[in-house]
Amino acid sequence: MKSFRKLDESNYTKIGIILIVAGVLFGLDEIFNVTIFQKLWPALTLILSIGFIGIYKYTKIKSSLYLIIGEALLLLSFLAFICNFYSWSILINLWPIFITFLGIILLTLYLIHKDKTRLLLAGIATILISIYFYMHINYDNSFWWALFIIGGVSLIIIRKKQ
Repeated sequence: MKSFRKLDESNYTKIGIILIVAGVLFGLDEIFNVTIFQKLWPALTLILSIGFIGIYKYTKIKSSLYLIIGEALLLLSFLAFICNFYSWSILINLWPIFITFLGIILLTLYLIHKDKTRLLLAGIATILISIYFYMHINYDNSFWWALFIIGGVSLIIIRKKQ
């Protein structure tokens, strides 16, 4: 990857265009009281997340930290889009999704480091816990036993694939 000092002219043009578009959106929002930015601000974090994932994927820097940050920003961006277009009050019932995000990140780390089975088990356990909390909050508590079945089937499938 080129250092920031060695960016060629086309990259400066691309960065300049992005800044101009962002400035126009901010200006419309301020001057005309248009709610474009209020609804679409997660697009900025989405672009940032794609950048972090791109650093991991397309450069020689293979630090998992870039992928984790990119994935976390990506997941949070999608959640922010949903909340912006519906209501942020839905997080009262959707807060277990943050635990699910952690489970997804752990599963991604397992896909990178396949020799670390603990990451896979932690990811599955974390997602199962988040499903339990979601079901407990939004539905009756009579399906808690199903998580044990799902967990057991997951472990058997994992063992057979290894």
